Amino acid sequence: MIDFSLTEEQRVCRKLVRDFAQKEIVPIAPDLDQEQRHSPEIVKKFFEIGLLHYAVPEEYGGAGLGSLEGCLFSEELGAACAGIAACLGGNILGLTPLLIAGSPELKEELLTKHASGPNLGAFCLTEADAGSDVASMRSTARREGDEYVINGTKHFITNGGVASLYSVFAKEDPEPGYKGISAFMVPADTPGVKHGKKEDKMGQRTTDTSEVIFEDVHIPARFRLGQGRDGFKIALMTLDGSRAGVGAAAVGIARAAMEAAVDNLVEPGDRVIVGVNGVFGTRLVDICGQRVQERREERPHVVRAEVCDRLEPRRTIDGRRVCPRHGGVAHDLPDRGVALNHIDFLLDGVLHVIRIARAGHGHAVRAALV
Repeated sequence: MIDFSLTEEQRVCRKLVRDFAQKEIVPIAPDLDQEQRHSPEIVKKFFEIGLLHYAVPEEYGGAGLGSLEGCLFSEELGAACAGIAACLGGNILGLTPLLIAGSPELKEELLTKHASGPNLGAFCLTEADAGSDVASMRSTARREGDEYVINGTKHFITNGGVASLYSVFAKEDPEPGYKGISAFMVPADTPGVKHGKKEDKMGQRTTDTSEVIFEDVHIPARFRLGQGRDGFKIALMTLDGSRAGVGAAAVGIARAAMEAAVDNLVEPGDRVIVGVNGVFGTRLVDICGQRVQERREERPHVVRAEVCDRLEPRRTIDGRRVCPRHGGVAHDLPDRGVALNHIDFLLDGVLHVIRIARAGHGHAVRAALV
């Protein structure tokens, strides 16, 4: 029978990251999110506990840990702040092409330096007209003697404006579509590397997400990864390896949301016992639905303001701006009625989810007794 229990080392590592996240990230995450500010201090502290470069082999200065440990870290970081989880996870994402397809000599040259400090990596694949359709990318890599010259602009790059090392995908041959793509490593201090627009995002605002511009960037030919023209394969292998970590971060976010719901909606005297195959006593979803409905009926304008203030939706469905922080009130909007209708839409969505949960069968993964 397969044993899915964690090793003692894995439990220790998980506790280390959980303690770090709750002590160092949680207290400052709201301010960082509001200001849309990257925190090099958090990156430095994560490096100091030895886990910033956890997936880098020990011979190159990393911790030499695997995907399971990475998922444990992602869950704890996601529970504290999704944006910081994306930032720290983005470092490993940016280094993975080098780990997969770099020569031992190139790893020694680039990884050892990178892993020696609180440096971040970034994965440069997406372009304005080449998101899921990678074959449409326009970035080019032209061979000139013992160098490659890279030109192009990458969009929506996690850690784009703060990374020290980029994995970059560009076409050596524009004709065969994705078969002409190669992968390269580009240090951020290489002449011609520039930072463009920083995205103003609805979520994960503590992560620097920016354009990265390459204008006649000359790199040594040895900085090309793999055999050449196999960049699409390297990109897919990299993304495949990152999926579990993204899911683990989502688990952390969901866990934090559940804990926040219990803390904010369950009042003293409410008895909630969640069982393995159902819910006994008073259902948590019943309590949540009752509290939301009571607040909506008794204090409709206050509830709307609370939603503005806490959830802080940035845009309406039709793209217009809603609820910028102004005391949590929507009175400064051009059309206040439109704004309140959208807040009512959000509240209706909350109640709809609660009704679905109430009608279904509970299969809880943890128990809560309040």
